[in-house]
Amino acid sequence: MNKITSYILLGISLILLGFNLYTLDYQDIWGKDSRGALFGALANVCVMLVVFINLTSQKIKEKVEQSKD
Repeated sequence: MNKITSYILLGISLILLGFNLYTLDYQDIWGKDSRGALFGALANVCVMLVVFINLTSQKIKEKVEQSKD
């Protein structure tokens, strides 16, 4: 996954996270109506974490390749 794809995924994930947090019913977070939004928000946070790990590994890879030269 290159950097452009990573940033596009981060942008989509942020938009979906905002939407899920907007549709979440804060009066009854564990209710039936909020459960989908809660799981969606959790999934978006996981996607963001994986993308950040991928970006960090790409930076490390670039530094290792530069040190070999």
